[in-house]
Amino acid sequence: MKRENVLIMFAAVVLFAMVGSNRILAQKSNYVHHNEWDNENLVSKTIYEHDKDHITFVPYKKEEFIYDKNDRIQSRNVYYWSRMNSDWVMSAVYTYNYTDGIFMVEMSKCKPGYKKKQTKGMRCLYEIDDSWNLLSYKSYKWQEKGDLWVLIDEVVAQESVSFLGTNKEDSEKDKINKVIMAMK
Repeated sequence: MKRENVLIMFAAVVLFAMVGSNRILAQKSNYVHHNEWDNENLVSKTIYEHDKDHITFVPYKKEEFIYDKNDRIQSRNVYYWSRMNSDWVMSAVYTYNYTDGIFMVEMSKCKPGYKKKQTKGMRCLYEIDDSWNLLSYKSYKWQEKGDLWVLIDEVVAQESVSFLGTNKEDSEKDKINKVIMAMK
């Protein structure tokens, strides 16, 4: 029962973070979003910030999405605009892996001042059944000393829990996209 409550609290926190961040952007209304699509796949999302001094919009944040042959997101690159260098600076790389019953997300942070130099950050493993019900969750943090992944959190579901708002009617691609968007 205790682990089930932890799992439900985790899902609630993720959903609250999603809703809260969208409200903050909407309230400020100093941002403009530009999305680029390739058929049904979102390939780039750029956010521009209103520059009150120059009465214009300047680049703020950009995300690029790469898909595998099954139209599932394979990686997401996150960039922030450097006004000092007038260039995009990579902030993080999210890699998504799909194997039988396991959905893995690995996040690597980029070292400041480097365009592509990355350090390992976090790894999350979601064990799911064929209906995308969450069976267990494990979170790891990279430990430079020892050069290994260290388990920092583990939750096992005591009963079937829908995985971050997915529905039975959703296609596998829709379920994956909902989960990935929820992890921002």
